[in-house]
Amino acid sequence: MDAVLAATLLFSGIIAASLFYIHVNENTETKIGSDVLTVFANVRVMDINNPFIAELIANGNISDLNNTVIEQIGEFASQGNYDLASRLILNLTEGITDADFAVYFDDDLIYGTPSDSPMVVSSRRMVSGIQLNKTREGYTSRVIITGVINRTEFAFVYFEGFEGEGNLTKFLFIPEGVSAESAYMELEGGGDFNLYVNGQFSGSYVKGSAGGGYMMADKWIINNTYLQNFNTGKNTITLNFSGGISYISGGYLRVGYKTIARPYTASNMTFWLPGINGIINLYSAFYVPGNITGMNISLHYFSNYSIMMMIGNKTVFEDDNATGESYADVTNETLYSILKYDELSMKSVPIRLGLKQIANISTDTGNADVVLITDLSGSMNWRLNSDNNGNTVTNCSSPSLYLSTTKRISLAKCLDKNFVAIVLNTTGNRIALVGFARDANTYYRGLTDNLSLVTADINSYPNSPSGGTCICCAINRAFNIIGSRNASRQRFIIVMSDGIPTYKCVNNGDCTNGPYEGNLTTGYPLWACCGGGEDNCDDNQCWQSTGSANYSVRRAATELDAEVDSIGFGPVKSCAFANATLRGIAEIGNGTYS
Repeated sequence: MDAVLAATLLFSGIIAASLFYIHVNENTETKIGSDVLTVFANVRVMDINNPFIAELIANGNISDLNNTVIEQIGEFASQGNYDLASRLILNLTEGITDADFAVYFDDDLIYGTPSDSPMVVSSRRMVSGIQLNKTREGYTSRVIITGVINRTEFAFVYFEGFEGEGNLTKFLFIPEGVSAESAYMELEGGGDFNLYVNGQFSGSYVKGSAGGGYMMADKWIINNTYLQNFNTGKNTITLNFSGGISYISGGYLRVGYKTIARPYTASNMTFWLPGINGIINLYSAFYVPGNITGMNISLHYFSNYSIMMMIGNKTVFEDDNATGESYADVTNETLYSILKYDELSMKSVPIRLGLKQIANISTDTGNADVVLITDLSGSMNWRLNSDNNGNTVTNCSSPSLYLSTTKRISLAKCLDKNFVAIVLNTTGNRIALVGFARDANTYYRGLTDNLSLVTADINSYPNSPSGGTCICCAINRAFNIIGSRNASRQRFIIVMSDGIPTYKCVNNGDCTNGPYEGNLTTGYPLWACCGGGEDNCDDNQCWQSTGSANYSVRRAATELDAEVDSIGFGPVKSCAFANATLRGIAEIGNGTYS
């Protein structure tokens, strides 16, 4: 079981403020709007010596250096990038005057400071070629700078990258003294879900019902009857999935409110990782709006498998001995020794948190051929914690999936579906499937990038598996699949099993003597006089079947340059022979074992 219960990433930074000053006579407040508009309408962005604008140009946010300031603000707004438009206005006007003002495009507020004044003075400027959410050609919009009493602000919670697989929990912060006036959600999810705000049901949302589809987000306006569920301060947002595919691959939830508070720039920032009630698998990013002077990480998680965390391309945390609920802190001293803070400042920085085996493959550049091997032998019908029959769980979002009474095959199938979704989320990667018992000729699929196809194959795996365990057969089948493909691609073999093989890949000799190094995948491999139960955990009776598996791994590693990883199911760590078998597979295959 893997469940991120809560995690925080705390940054302490000094925000580098850069101002562009315009001299204004103190006795001419009524002309400020006109004067600012005149300057903004005539000064090109390329003529302004300003670090913030230089950064926007360097990052590609500003592509046309001949744009006037008004045109650039309008271009950002027309693309829906209100944050950049607002930050540009703030950067160029902060410190000009104590007068309050706002900037509108048509009737849309782009930036505003509060005002208690009963008098409103406005100025307008026509801007050619800009309309919100449209291309620049063929439209006009007006810019208004005006004194305002209230302004509309938004609180956001972002789902960045890939977050799953399981029910998700996020935090949304709303300032004190305001109330929610609107709520909107734009997400690309794996399936249907129910939304809960602070534990209160806030609607059911069906994938594809609001304009979404393949690589397209659904866009929902949250019903006003649910606005009362939002509170000031920290709000807990939970997405409970009703189907087997439970992840979000990008989007946000936005809550609108009225405020008279002035915008401020914080010198400290907290980035909250999502809570994941399922298999830990997170790709995300955080934006650093200044220069980092200190950083620390606090993690709270439940995992029985090796996990890791990366910031950028650096691994900052690993736990190879995860067993149950754990807490971990990564200090500023440790992070400073690993990361270059100056390279992270003023940038969006990717983060990765998840199982080590999945991370090793899914962070590749789209050149991976992966064979996922799943044990379908009779022992996978047993409970996670003992060699007794378990309960079938088919809903991968169900909390019952992680109970000790659940069948090993139920958890394996859910992990399989999660794994293939991650690998194929990167264009160019391909995956093959091999399911095995006493041989490996019943359940297998050649390399493909069709997620629906392999997901259906995994669903077809038996919920009550039976038969012996021929690990060498499965590895030999994987060898045949990737050995016939382009040698320039990276090759991975992932072995998921409860550990003790009972067959060897030869069909001559007897079960305790004779050869055991063979390439069989089909037919009837020879039984190795090994039952594969608890009574074989502490003896060497199964040495020939393990030796046969090791031979097949060595052949794949040396002849194909394939990495072979292993993942154990059931009470593997308490079974010495199973533990040694899976660890040996990973060591011979230059991979990792968990």
